[in-house]
Amino acid sequence: MSRRADDAVVGSASSVLLVGVQAMPGDALVGELLLAGPLWKAGEITVWSSGRRLAAVEPVLADLLTSGTLWSCAVLREVPQPSQRWIATLWHRALVVESGLDGSLSEARWSQTRPWLEKPGVPTLSVLRPSSHAEPGPSSRKVG
Repeated sequence: MSRRADDAVVGSASSVLLVGVQAMPGDALVGELLLAGPLWKAGEITVWSSGRRLAAVEPVLADLLTSGTLWSCAVLREVPQPSQRWIATLWHRALVVESGLDGSLSEARWSQTRPWLEKPGVPTLSVLRPSSHAEPGPSSRKVG
């Protein structure tokens, strides 16, 4: 599978795409998402950074979340501090997007379950699920 050079933005200053997985990602997943890491572990979930732009992998992310291959995904302005790492893993089978970073998402592909209530020191977040797998609320499973 060939890739355009602009699909990869390792170290992009505008945002970081984080993915949570329960098992060690296979070579195909690492190659598809250009995964680097692991960055940290939260319970049974390991969080990795993707070197791909969200727009380049959005359809793949929706499929991987729906199938359960990915536990979760988060698009944030920066890798969160330890006290906020829960943002990347709390919502199972969901894409969590920091306010202002969702402009390139396809509205037909995602259903917003709810915006995160604003809390001091926590970025404003939207919780999105692939349209084929909409379900409300955060995971009841403790992930770290």
